[in-house]
Amino acid sequence: MMDVHRARAVATPGVAAHTTNATAGGRHVLATAQVAATANLTRVRYVSQSRTATGNGTRATVTVIAANETTVGQYTAVNGNVTLDDRRNRTAVFDRSLRGLSTATNPLRGTLQRGNFTVVDAETVDGTELLTLRADRYAGGQLYETSDVANYTATVRVTGDGLIRSATERIVGTAAVDGRRYEFAYRFEPTPVDLPPTPRIPEEIRAAADTANDTRTPTPTGTPSAAAAST
Repeated sequence: MMDVHRARAVATPGVAAHTTNATAGGRHVLATAQVAATANLTRVRYVSQSRTATGNGTRATVTVIAANETTVGQYTAVNGNVTLDDRRNRTAVFDRSLRGLSTATNPLRGTLQRGNFTVVDAETVDGTELLTLRADRYAGGQLYETSDVANYTATVRVTGDGLIRSATERIVGTAAVDGRRYEFAYRFEPTPVDLPPTPRIPEEIRAAADTANDTRTPTPTGTPSAAAAST
């Protein structure tokens, strides 16, 4: 299913957004990502923000990847300090990584592996067939032992040709692992995308990095929109 989704998502212009909110072992991570891409990932802008809080403090990271057919720009700032600001040629190795990031391969694969899904609904929306898959029983995985899960729900909506349009997952630990919680939400909106011919890092992100030790909580991306992909 992930192979089909990845192929369909790569071929479809649109905007994807996902948010992960997880707490375990005194560590809280809030991470968001938004990807705008033309068909076949000819032009891409990937922006991720994460905030990790532990007893030792907070680490806020912003990463941007902007690419066209031949060139890639990469930018990373940690707690407001720029650690990477680079431009290089686009390679086959980079493309493999970009396909995974742009299609949310790893988090979606994890969601699909952790649940025993069944089809609970089928409908046609604006001419597109949509199947709703739901899981209410945890099937296991690397995040938690099955015995440590008190509550689990996951829902995936996928088109008839295999493109995952949305997914949510919620896991709550038992009293024995009190405080463990994992929440994930993903949404893909097929839409025309307008990105500049020359890859560039959004100026508002560079401006934010001018403030040292910037540990603001990233704003969840929520529902993606075509405006996020514009120049």
